[in-house]
Amino acid sequence: MFKPADPAATDDTALDARAAAAIAAGMKAVALADGEPHPRELAMIDAFVGELPADIDVSGVRFDDAGTRGVLLHSLFLVALADGHLGADERATIEEIGRAHGADLAEFDAAEQTVRKTLLGTLRGVRVFREQALAVADDLGIPEVDAAMILDGDD
Repeated sequence: MFKPADPAATDDTALDARAAAAIAAGMKAVALADGEPHPRELAMIDAFVGELPADIDVSGVRFDDAGTRGVLLHSLFLVALADGHLGADERATIEEIGRAHGADLAEFDAAEQTVRKTLLGTLRGVRVFREQALAVADDLGIPEVDAAMILDGDD
């Protein structure tokens, strides 16, 4: 079983190789959605793919349960935000992929917010460059009061 290295995932959902390959295909589609993929997007996809065989057939893979669908959505948003910006084409691609697996608007919004907060959480405890950390939060669309809680570890 493949264990996704997704810091935004809230459970220990295990994926088989076909499911992991299907998520990787979705990640690639998101990276390509706004034109040329950013090097950070490609690096994230390469890290996710790891040792997966290249010839896995992902046709018919469907994530009907909330756990695997959550891993899918978190992975797609992580790729989309890897370059610091979620473009309209990337968002549309995520929604198209997610809807194909039964995701609803609440799941999209929850996954996006979780990923944004997780990314900001990597700056937890930053004191010297606090203003820059708050600027990152602003770029991620996180309100200052929430950002302060995340940065202080009170989230």
